[in-house]
Amino acid sequence: MLEDTAISAELASFSHSPNVKRENYPGRHKLADRLTELSCVRVSSRPSASLNLMKQLSRKEELESAYNEEKDTDTKSRILLALKVKHDGVIRAHAARELHRSRAWATIWLQRFEDRGLEGLRTRERSGRPPKLDHRKFVSVKRKVMKNKCGWT
Repeated sequence: MLEDTAISAELASFSHSPNVKRENYPGRHKLADRLTELSCVRVSSRPSASLNLMKQLSRKEELESAYNEEKDTDTKSRILLALKVKHDGVIRAHAARELHRSRAWATIWLQRFEDRGLEGLRTRERSGRPPKLDHRKFVSVKRKVMKNKCGWT
């Protein structure tokens, strides 16, 4: 029973916690290897801890695949922020500094991620004044400007 309690405590330490230090869990491979080791041992006192760990791993993989597939660089940096803070245990101020952004920026985007998930990190359509030129005329003017060596002048 004492061994089950120790294993449960170790599983709980892998949970989503801001106290997890990056140097202790530098990569997903070490975490996956440890999960494989622990899955071979029976945990009777807290079976939900291993389920939470599996969900966390799948969320991290989902974010990593979204990061690799994303084409918008701003959205990629927001996904990277979420990965660093939520799964690598980096403090949000440090993650913001690594991405050359402000702490306020990190706070805003992490709140949107918590509220809306991955879709909250994408840039939304903005309302505003509709353009006076229709799209066809805009494209023709743009072509003429691009052909002109002088540009707008």
